[in-house]
Amino acid sequence: MALERKDNIGDTSTTTGTGTFSLAAVAQSGARIFAGNVTSGATVRYHIESADKSEWEVGEGVFTDGSPDTLTRVTVYASSNAGSLVNFSAGTKNVSLVMTAKDADQGDNIHISTEKTTPVDADELGLVDSAASYLLKRLTILGLKMAVWAGIKPAEGTMWNGKISVTDAAGITVALKTLAGTNPSASDPVYITLGGAVRTITSALSVSKADGTNWFNAGSAELATKEIDYFVYLGYNATDGVVIGFARIPFANQYSDFSATTTNEKYCAISTITNAAATDYYEVIGRFAATLSAGAGYTWTVPTFTASNLIQRPIYESRDLAYNAVASSSAGSLTAYTNANARYKIVGDICYVNPACTITTVGTASGALIVTLPFTFATTEGTGWGYEIRDSAVGTLFRVMTYGTKEVRYTSYNNPDVLSSWGLYVLACRLPVKI
Repeated sequence: MALERKDNIGDTSTTTGTGTFSLAAVAQSGARIFAGNVTSGATVRYHIESADKSEWEVGEGVFTDGSPDTLTRVTVYASSNAGSLVNFSAGTKNVSLVMTAKDADQGDNIHISTEKTTPVDADELGLVDSAASYLLKRLTILGLKMAVWAGIKPAEGTMWNGKISVTDAAGITVALKTLAGTNPSASDPVYITLGGAVRTITSALSVSKADGTNWFNAGSAELATKEIDYFVYLGYNATDGVVIGFARIPFANQYSDFSATTTNEKYCAISTITNAAATDYYEVIGRFAATLSAGAGYTWTVPTFTASNLIQRPIYESRDLAYNAVASSSAGSLTAYTNANARYKIVGDICYVNPACTITTVGTASGALIVTLPFTFATTEGTGWGYEIRDSAVGTLFRVMTYGTKEVRYTSYNNPDVLSSWGLYVLACRLPVKI
């Protein structure tokens, strides 16, 4: 049992020898006896002294309430027998509970204390303050965490005790939770390094976007019903504090890197922008997948999350994703094509696109073949990207294409009318283009 300390406990005993003492349950003058005042089985620190004070012993033992009450001598700290058990002579001895020199040893006090295996932020530790003449101060577990965090000097965007939660109920909600799955609180905060300092999040933090809007242009002909990877951000300014947001782009570092237009591909849905400034810091903390349907409904859905479609760490690239490459012609009408192999992958501010499609029926189409892309690119390029046309009659030919900010145009070196010049073919290429 744990060490028990009680005030003014003084019993007597006539026990002799080096063994267990039987207590007489007769109090010393003005004191209290052990029984009824000390828990049976408790560890205590005692002082035994003969009437003439020639024999004495200080130690640690165990009190047992019984008939008679007993004190089992376990460890001797000091004694008239050179620190060993005293072989007490006949006569009445005083048996008392005392504070010993060992009680001033804080290390020993900690060692014998009851262990707490799950400390909370409000719990306290002793601290010798070197900056205040080595006075004893108290340090909370929260203060210890903050000191450790500051000492580690974690990189920007490093988060502690936080994770992303994504839910769908008549719209999508992206929230920051603790590792326990609850909202951050004063007793269980989330920490993140933003703007060169550790920020503490102590309350619920989330952003929601309802169904019915073509958010991020994710309900476009190219992307509607297709799973898209969204990147989760935490941002900061001194007035709004820490904010949460999500976007299709992974390369933003500050608020001005996003678009404020809700249907723009670079839009970021942010919890609070009341006092947002262009230079506010933003850091990616993870990624999740979601789908927005086409049409006026623009309905959000989320998949069953796995280790590949919900990432709980900073990540700056998407998966290899499918999109609906829409093909048309610069003149006439293209009758039929398939696009099952159209793919794209975002890495930083570069989008690698394969706008693959198979022309099955040319119809009245003529001129250049135009294929749409999943992102509006930052610049318009001229001729120079290579592509491949495969035709059953003529084999493989290498051509030249141009692309606009949202489309690819396939033309020939010497004949811009590729559609009427060739029959059925498969188009395939891999474009690295800046977003």
